Amino acid sequence: LLFLFHSSYSNSTSRVKYLRQNNLTEVLSPYKVAVVNFYTDWCRYCHLLKPVLEETATIVELQYPNSNEAVIAQINCDEEPGIRDFFHITKYPTIKVIRNGLATRSEYRSQRTPEALVNFIAEELKDPVMSLEEAHCHNVQDNTVMLGRFASKQSRHYDMFSRVCSTFNHFDVCKCFAKFGHQGPSDVTAQTEDGTDLFQGMFDRNRLVSWFTEKCVPLVREITFQNAEEISEEGRPLLILYHRHDDKTSVLLFKRLVREHMTHFAQNLSFVTADDLFYARILQYHLHLTSVDLPVVRLDDYKHIYRLPSLMNLAENPQALVRIAEDYFTGNLHA
Repeated sequence: LLFLFHSSYSNSTSRVKYLRQNNLTEVLSPYKVAVVNFYTDWCRYCHLLKPVLEETATIVELQYPNSNEAVIAQINCDEEPGIRDFFHITKYPTIKVIRNGLATRSEYRSQRTPEALVNFIAEELKDPVMSLEEAHCHNVQDNTVMLGRFASKQSRHYDMFSRVCSTFNHFDVCKCFAKFGHQGPSDVTAQTEDGTDLFQGMFDRNRLVSWFTEKCVPLVREITFQNAEEISEEGRPLLILYHRHDDKTSVLLFKRLVREHMTHFAQNLSFVTADDLFYARILQYHLHLTSVDLPVVRLDDYKHIYRLPSLMNLAENPQALVRIAEDYFTGNLHA
């Protein structure tokens, strides 16, 4: 049965692209959106998902013929453990979304039906860039604003800008706008809470992606109902600020503390904030705290919750927070 199942997965007649280590980049990089299924031969739910993906791939080919708009692909994680580990796959099947060939944290978590997948792809393919005239219609107060100026919408630089914007759109941190009819060289400006910054140097996709990463990927994330599962599945310990929902000052102070002193831990720690409305039950029943006790900072590795000094004390002595993180990773921190 497993042999037959594997054969059907890798059958050359399948419209679902079969990915391996030696063709991963080549297959995915041309497409704006790739929906990639990570499966194993022994998983019953992977069997059930196969016809759904085949039907979805057929519809996608019909809706986007002769284009590099979207593709459905699959990876056998038993045969490709290196890819599995790179994407931190721990459950099957897992459906990841790859945008413009760039791996992100994004996982598809909606209904697993052809209709739902096709509708998701259609939404993903919408141009995320708005005209500058639309700016007044959007609340951008809490967002990073990326403003590009181009000769026309048909320019090569605008196409690059649009693709990069779509790659970072799911972080819901950046809002991208464009102004056309610009007479000079194309340029992009980032407006953040720290000020305004102009993209410097040659207009190159890799450099633009790196710059967007710096500006648009939040070092500190807010835990919400939408991202809580995603954050927990990353498996990294959490440095959490619990705060009252109307306390913006503590959030800004925590973000500055992390940005100025903790960035070198970003590969091993997740920095998050959680307000008292979202975390009410956990605060009450697990931490034995109320809103009156906030803000507090905790280190949570899903086994233990470590009590830390107050946010104000950490802000006054940031090296204390650095030492706490160092002690945790060397096994010298005790709950």
